[in-house]
Order: sequence, then C-alpha cells, then structure tokens
Amino acid sequence: MTAVRSGTPGDATAIARVHVAAWRETYPGIMPESVIATKTVGDRETQWRQWLATPHLSVFVAERDADIVGFAACGARRDPPDVALGEVFAIYLLRSHQGRGLGRALFAAVDRDLKRRGLHPYLCWVVDGNPATAFYERVGGRRFLTQRADIFGSSIVEHGYIWSDEAPG
Repeated sequence: MTAVRSGTPGDATAIARVHVAAWRETYPGIMPESVIATKTVGDRETQWRQWLATPHLSVFVAERDADIVGFAACGARRDPPDVALGEVFAIYLLRSHQGRGLGRALFAAVDRDLKRRGLHPYLCWVVDGNPATAFYERVGGRRFLTQRADIFGSSIVEHGYIWSDEAPG
C-alpha cells in the first residue's frame, strides 16, 4: 500500500536515508563524486530534524508498506527571481519506486500546499543533467532560467522551472 502524508519530526532519519540514497542514485556523472560521497545519513538527519521543526516549511513523505521511499519539501521562495512566490526545495523518490505515481502524488501535495498558502506561482531549481527534468515538464513546469550555482562548494549549472499561468519564456 502507498500513501503520501505530511512529514513529522519522527520521520527525520527515514527522510535522511532516502535523501542520501537518492543523491547517490541520481547525481553520479552530474555532480562531482567528492560532493556525493560527503553526504551522510547523520548529517542529513540533523538537517531534516531542523527542517521538520520549521513552521513555514512543508514536508511530505511517500510511503510504501509503511517505509518512506520519497519526500518533497516546499515553502516561500528563498532567492530571486521575483517571478515566483513559492519554491519546491526538494523532491526525491528512490529509483526503485519511480514510475508508480508516487512522484506525481508528492508533487500534487506540494502544489496544493503552495497554492493554499498563496505561494503561487512557484519554482524549482534542477541541476543540469538531472533525469527528473522530464518529470517536471510532465507535471506542468516550464523551464525559464538557467544559472550557475554553488552546491556544496561545487559550481554547477541549474535550471529554474516555474509553475504559473503566466510563466515567462
């Protein structure tokens, strides 16, 4: 049985495990191996404990047979561009659970939450080469911006996807 629900502080360890595993599945050849290798469940667990206690951040988890296999986080936009009020900070699903509708269910939860809070239009930054770009386009995102960013000390290219009735470009 599968379900998507709001994340709780008790989910921090399971979310951290998925986060690290998803990075290791997704980013080889896209991000430097040194960056991928430095991500540990312990570090991510600390981070997720803090995030799950942050009132303005919404976190959703995807469960399969009571195991967390994916997650998404969203809230108010962190940085410019000013074309968006909200942001999808992360959405990850273990590869073994992709293609079953869980990613769409996680995205639907984020979409509902951001719209309910008046944080629409919203955006998501996606690392260049990430195979999930097709997913973002299937759920209505439009690529509108490309920029260089520093991710954990590594300069990478990322693309901004936007969800808006009046998306630029």
